[in-house]
Order: sequence, then structure tokens, then C-alpha cells
Amino acid sequence: MFGKESRLEAGGTVAGEGAPGGASGNVARGGAGSKPAEQNRMKPLAAIILAAGESRRMGRPKALLACQGTTFLGHLLRVTAHPAISMRRVVLGAAAEEIQRAAGLAPEAVVINPDWQRGQLSSLQAGLRSLPEGGTDGVLV
Repeated sequence: MFGKESRLEAGGTVAGEGAPGGASGNVARGGAGSKPAEQNRMKPLAAIILAAGESRRMGRPKALLACQGTTFLGHLLRVTAHPAISMRRVVLGAAAEEIQRAAGLAPEAVVINPDWQRGQLSSLQAGLRSLPEGGTDGVLV
């Protein structure tokens, strides 16, 4: 659905699909008796990047390993830089200061998981708690 010929636009519209000639059409929702347009609008998506682990076997943070001309974390940040994703959170734990400094992360994008030793689920929970209640229609992890 989101190939080179189409893109997701604000308000839940997909450009390049729908009407003949590539005109924009609304993403299917509801029908007769559906909610007013402002209630049908898609809320932005959020991305949560889990980077709180200790990386014991690697000997250094995995988030800072080289990947496709940048770091692994840099690659994930680049991939999640999409108009449909308006909130990105990077959950850090072990080596939080080193990763934040090396990646140049804005403070509002960083979530510190003090319980990172409890595993990925605790980091996911910390990331979810950092999002505004009801402020997103979905989360990419």
C-alpha cells in the first residue's frame, strides 16, 4: 500500500490510491452513520526503540555498533523518520549517558528505564508509559 507511488498524508489520506488517475482517497473507515470527520482522523503513530540492554557479550553498547554508514541506533532513527510517525522514544538503561551523548539524542526523545535489568518487557512498558494517553493510533517497536 505504501510503495513509491503512494504515501500516507495527514488526516488518514493515501495519495496515489483510490480514484482513477491517482487522486487521493480516504483510507476506508466507517460508512453510513460514521463519526464526524474530525473523529475519524488518524492520530499519529509512535516508534519505541529499545536500547537499554547491557550488551555483555558484545563488550560495548549494540546501539553504537556500525550499521549501514551510521550506528545501529542511528539507522533505526533514520528508518523511523517518517511523516506518519510523530513521536519517537529511545529507551535507554545500561550505558544511557554514553548512548545519548554519542547519538545526540534530544532529551524529550529519551526514556530512562531504571529497571532495564528486568528485560525488554520492562523497557517496552517504560516506553509506552512515556507516550501521551490517547495520543497515538499505534506503536512501532
